[in-house]
Amino acid sequence: MRNPPRLNLFDRRRDMRRVLAVAEAGTITRAAELLNVTQPALTRTIRRFEKSLGTPIFRRHSSGVALTGLGRMVVEEFRRVLRQAGEGPAALCAEALDGDAPQQRAGRC
Repeated sequence: MRNPPRLNLFDRRRDMRRVLAVAEAGTITRAAELLNVTQPALTRTIRRFEKSLGTPIFRRHSSGVALTGLGRMVVEEFRRVLRQAGEGPAALCAEALDGDAPQQRAGRC
């Protein structure tokens, strides 16, 4: 398997977090709800990123999305970059669930 593309997106961490949210949620609609953004805005982010790569990172199907092989590599790279930037899982979860009450967050992060 080829190496994942080296992405210089330190100024685009928000987009990285959005891609990760879709990968975790399994649907763009659910990820949009968690991130408190509209589904069309999130879809545009994903499409713009896929266009920049020249290939899809998600396979769309009737019940949501699944990562492609390249998508799995991209997600792992994004996680690594965000960890190095000091945005570990707790920070990602806190942003994704920002509107939830603490008791709602407890079971999901």
